[in-house]
Amino acid sequence: MAEVHVRPESIHLAARKVDGAGQDWGESVEGLTSHMDATGDPYGGDGLGSALKEMYEAAGPAALTYFAETGFCVVETAVAMNQLADAYTRVEADNTEQATRVEAILDGLDTP
Repeated sequence: MAEVHVRPESIHLAARKVDGAGQDWGESVEGLTSHMDATGDPYGGDGLGSALKEMYEAAGPAALTYFAETGFCVVETAVAMNQLADAYTRVEADNTEQATRVEAILDGLDTP
């Protein structure tokens, strides 16, 4: 049977990197939102400008919300990865404790 090697410390390290990516993502969204808010009304009053403004107003806020929520999900993924590593560590400790108990019981049996 093939063995599976799980290293909780590697999962924690990966989680830190994923969290950093999520934090960077969030900062980028904040920067984009600030830049777009500071731009004002760059569309002009002609037909093309009005059409561009309508398209932005229809899609822009939803896109920014999506971008922000995606960054939040990346950070939450890092949280879940840390929880996974912690749970694995606890399960391994419990399994080791149970194996030690079974071994002690077996050692205590009279063998002919």
